[in-house]
Amino acid sequence: MLALQLSELQEDQIIKRQVTATFHTEYSLTAWGQSLAPLVTALNSWGRHYLKENAGKIAGNNNLDC
Repeated sequence: MLALQLSELQEDQIIKRQVTATFHTEYSLTAWGQSLAPLVTALNSWGRHYLKENAGKIAGNNNLDC
């Protein structure tokens, strides 16, 4: 599952894969991937606000610490 997701992100040019001389695989964000940071930050902020406002209303709310 993880390998498939990494492959898809690589195909979409969100991440780049580099294999080192010791056959260690490293992944890093491309410029496109880095450009998503403000969007991810905004979604995180929205989610935290939503949970704060609706924590008692969410069914199955066992532990939603963020």
